[in-house]
Amino acid sequence: MVRQRGWYGFIDREGTAGIVLQFKIAHPFFRDLARVSQGLNFGHLGIEEKIIWDPRTPTDGILI
Repeated sequence: MVRQRGWYGFIDREGTAGIVLQFKIAHPFFRDLARVSQGLNFGHLGIEEKIIWDPRTPTDGILI
């Protein structure tokens, strides 16, 4: 997990690839999931950079 200018994103262990800085709030990966937020609602990302629960539409269900 990285933070720059108040935004969070994720990089791989080599520091080269990852998820761009786009989250206001982010928590480190735990059991292959990271909790993130772009606003008031929270969502979850999978370890393979897939959205498991979209933080922008929390009532729409699980996205894979």
